[in-house]
Amino acid sequence: QNQNEPPINMSEVNPDHLTVMIEKAPGEALQALLPGHSISLTLRPQSETLRFLSQKNQIASFSSRGPDISHQLKPDIVAPGQDILAANKNAGYSRGLNGTSFSAPVVTGAAALIFQLHPTWTPRDVKSSLVNTADHGATWNGVEARANDTGNGRLNVEKAAGTPALIDPVSLSFGVIEQAPSQDLETLLKVTNPSSTASQTVSAEFVETAPHPSVQLSVTPLALTLGPGQSGQFTVKAHVVTPLQYGAFEGYLRFSSSLSSAPATASYWGAFPVPDYSQLLKVSQDGSASYSTLSAAVLAARPGATIEIQDSASYAGSLVIGTNLDGLPVHGLKLRARSGQSPVLRPGSSSPGIVLSGVRDVTLDGITIAEGEYGIIGEQSTGTLANSLIDSNRIGVGLENSQLSLRNTTIKRSTSTAILAFFGRLNLADTTIQENAGEGIWTLDSPALIQRTLIGQNKMEGIYGIGESMSVFDSTFEKNQATGLMLIETSMLVKGSLIQDTTGQDPDGISALGAMTLRVQDSRIQNNSRYGLAADLGPDVHFSRNRVTGNRSYGFFLADASGTVDSSWLTGNGRGIRIESSDLDLSNSVISGSTSFTDGDGIYADQGRLAVRNTTIAKNQRRGVRIAGSEHLVANSILYQNGAGDLEGGEQSSIQNNIISDGVFAGTNGNMQTDPRFRD
Repeated sequence: QNQNEPPINMSEVNPDHLTVMIEKAPGEALQALLPGHSISLTLRPQSETLRFLSQKNQIASFSSRGPDISHQLKPDIVAPGQDILAANKNAGYSRGLNGTSFSAPVVTGAAALIFQLHPTWTPRDVKSSLVNTADHGATWNGVEARANDTGNGRLNVEKAAGTPALIDPVSLSFGVIEQAPSQDLETLLKVTNPSSTASQTVSAEFVETAPHPSVQLSVTPLALTLGPGQSGQFTVKAHVVTPLQYGAFEGYLRFSSSLSSAPATASYWGAFPVPDYSQLLKVSQDGSASYSTLSAAVLAARPGATIEIQDSASYAGSLVIGTNLDGLPVHGLKLRARSGQSPVLRPGSSSPGIVLSGVRDVTLDGITIAEGEYGIIGEQSTGTLANSLIDSNRIGVGLENSQLSLRNTTIKRSTSTAILAFFGRLNLADTTIQENAGEGIWTLDSPALIQRTLIGQNKMEGIYGIGESMSVFDSTFEKNQATGLMLIETSMLVKGSLIQDTTGQDPDGISALGAMTLRVQDSRIQNNSRYGLAADLGPDVHFSRNRVTGNRSYGFFLADASGTVDSSWLTGNGRGIRIESSDLDLSNSVISGSTSFTDGDGIYADQGRLAVRNTTIAKNQRRGVRIAGSEHLVANSILYQNGAGDLEGGEQSSIQNNIISDGVFAGTNGNMQTDPRFRD
């Protein structure tokens, strides 16, 4: 079945079964004869070995294509990399080898030959000799390959050795043009005469393999006369014509030399990503839609298009959402499941499910991604993940210099971290992150907004944030096996949230380290295995209208930090509040029912400064307030029925206008011993 196609590779090393390839017509005749007949074949060795090679000048299906993530023309050059015969490290040869692991050494060897021929040339000179003499005319899928398939073409080392000109840069990238510039796009090309003995004239002309109505190209001057080793410049201009129309423009500049019949060429490329929001591409594996693979639909999509999956099939392999066949970034693409369908992407354990590469405003809706290396990777991209399930991948979502919004989505059972973000930005709403083997969210310098989200039952921290800032509203962190929110120099606002039931070895509800500002408001922090909130090494903490209950060690702990606690309840914790070399203002709050029999104080201040105003400190297992070397003020407060005394270590002048049930300082500075007559 390979008529007019490249031969099938039958050269596997040590195959389990002997295989033979024959031509299409005899194969069909043999196939027709098989029913009802017994056929025997004799294979006779020949004195001559026939080698079936891949079709000449055809780009391999796995070859990397451009443009790069910055929308610059790539690759520079192509070289043989399929069905390669290469020396084996043990003995003999290996056949049928594929990949850039083989094409790259071919180019490296060619570069070594050019350096040997021209030892005074720079690396840029050698690069130009290889790239700007490459052969055009390769094909891909039966049609002429484009600039982003081949760069300047296929390596021709013989032509490189006799290059008529050295060109810098080796190609021209006009990039992605989203709106008409106010003036012409302009690029300078430096051309050098490589001859050390002869002058030459170099002329330049455009060969437009894909012209475009929205651009007019020009080059000046049309020719340069260069002495031996002399350099000159050509100015290339692109005049953009409005209104912009969708598409790419490409081709090459041909430089003809008076010394050589073989020209040098420099490819160029640019594109206009005019969106088409009406384009709908349907995908179904059973052949009932226009496309049977997601990759084919992405290559055909224009910016703003919608790809709709029509079935609930399982789609194997990775999907890269970056550029289409025109090399244009598919900004604004929507990939969605048809209503009532539940497609699953299964990339395999060593591959990502979906890669967003250099695209903006991509939406993924109603997708399940399972059992991959990553569920989603974002590289210099922005997008939205909605109504989706990311299940049983190694890492659920990985972002680098990218922004992703998650809505009504679940990420669970990752074998490592659920969301990993480097220098990105996160926005989560109505999302669930649970049962992951690592952190729920791990960020480095990645701001985040988290709303109405559940982060629970992860085997490490709910959030582990380093740098930048986060805001958390109306969310729940529960049953994580390490600290609920671990913050290292990450300023944060937590409002209206529940942080509870952390387990494992010494986890806290919230832990803050380093210079940062932490604000916690209208939240509950309860039943955590160590501290409700701990801050150390410089945080500034502002704690308002919160309930902190049932935490095993301290409800609130400051060390080398500062903060305020206002209008909050800290009840039933192992110990209420402890400060070490810290500055705390406490007001309008209740600290009661600390349970530790050994040191269950309401407040313990060791060095630093403590100010307590309008606060009730009652029925703690040990002391109400214990002061050790701290500057302090306790005023207008109630200290009542604390097990080991209401106040220890306070100076009389700093204890003012309080009700103190054990009578300490009664009758001085407005302090009194009386029953506050609590009703509850």
